[in-house]
Amino acid sequence: MTDTTPSAVPGPSAAPRAVTRTAPLAATAAILREEPGLVAALGRVGTAALDRVSVPLPIPVPTIPMQLIHETDVGTALVRCIVGAGPPGAYNIAGDGVVTGADFVRELGLTPVPIPGVVARTVARGLTALPGSSLLPPITDWVEAVAQPSIVDTTKARELLGWTPRYNSLEALRATVHPDAEP
Repeated sequence: MTDTTPSAVPGPSAAPRAVTRTAPLAATAAILREEPGLVAALGRVGTAALDRVSVPLPIPVPTIPMQLIHETDVGTALVRCIVGAGPPGAYNIAGDGVVTGADFVRELGLTPVPIPGVVARTVARGLTALPGSSLLPPITDWVEAVAQPSIVDTTKARELLGWTPRYNSLEALRATVHPDAEP
């Protein structure tokens, strides 16, 4: 996904979220588009529940790559926009590298059982197309989002904003799953 990809994407797979700021006394805006916060939502809930599991459970997970970003890096990019470090516009931000569902499951202390991405996408589309899927809990809306690779190009933020992430995607994942651990 490039910085010119529209930020208004319908549905929960809403690719990156948009955070908009308008400069004081000016009609210009910068849009930061960060990776979805699914890991943050599931990480804290999942770790609390799984702290009681003593045997590593096998968990099927898709091998679909995703980028994550640490909250500190989001803040740094936002500050760079606020102070006008770059021209107005959309900036994709993400940590370097990618992680997969297997990385997430491993961080929870479980055993990942990889599922090819094509299988995961087919199952996800099937689940969301089921009659009555609107009656399912909202978390099931994330099935389709997780099944879609969301890899963004951060070149524009690096070159025009002078922004560089301090944490890579795996470090951001670890900080979410283990919030009390040292970075």
